[in-house]
Amino acid sequence: MTSPEFRPKLPPEVWQRVHQFVLSAVFDARGLSGYSDREYLIVVTKLAVWMTTRAGLPLDREIAFDPHTIDRFVMDGLPQYTKAGKGTMRSRLRRLSEALLPDLEDPARERPLGKSHPGSPYTDAEITTFTSWAHALPRRIGLNATRLLALGFGAGLIGTEFGHIQVSDLLVEDDAVTVRVSGDREREIPVFPQWTRPLRDCARTDPPDAWVFRDGRETIHRNVVTNFVEKHPPQVPLQARRMRATWIVAQLNAGTRLVPLLRMAGLGSAEPLDKYLPFVHEGL
Repeated sequence: MTSPEFRPKLPPEVWQRVHQFVLSAVFDARGLSGYSDREYLIVVTKLAVWMTTRAGLPLDREIAFDPHTIDRFVMDGLPQYTKAGKGTMRSRLRRLSEALLPDLEDPARERPLGKSHPGSPYTDAEITTFTSWAHALPRRIGLNATRLLALGFGAGLIGTEFGHIQVSDLLVEDDAVTVRVSGDREREIPVFPQWTRPLRDCARTDPPDAWVFRDGRETIHRNVVTNFVEKHPPQVPLQARRMRATWIVAQLNAGTRLVPLLRMAGLGSAEPLDKYLPFVHEGL
């Protein structure tokens, strides 16, 4: 690794905070893409500093090299760069994203530099289409589909979290259900009432150590949602990212207070919510 020769012009305490993340990301991508170590070190350092000092984001690879994070950083974190320079930096990060997150559910897509928008929330009509799709599938497959919708639209899980939830993580009290998420974004999420039934039934019928979604798996893998919908495709493309966007917008429309919402969503600051505001009802 080229770390001894790389000395960014940063305050020592800032470099101390981000250097491990930067060096490990560049080292793990070595030989997997077309740029030099130094070219990657420069841009990943800038990204990491922006994440920690301006965006309030944790230094997590799945967040840092998410295409939407990259686009936000390029537009917000490189004000001194020309349009061509921003394009170069974005290309480097996109190649890193492909190398470090090969199973990313929403792969990087090149688009003109401009304001970055998340996947828009699903409409009520599209949600109805998904419900009909789940009910039309064969019994066990349909059961998994209804649980997938409940975890996505009812609890707003991040795509990589669907495969980690066990029955023991479903806390049921009367008709209410709370989903307990472990790991870096540990939290408890009250499920929207209209989505609790599949999870209540799961908690009452399945053993505590069973997986809620796609039980019988022997491994945990990040693209468990993608694999399922590719095998059983609904009429409208179903993405974990858009289900989460739908859940966040629904929380905002319901007037959920900021601090509880950030806690339930596993967010460290309110800034990531900005991209959902165009979809919130006027007057809220």
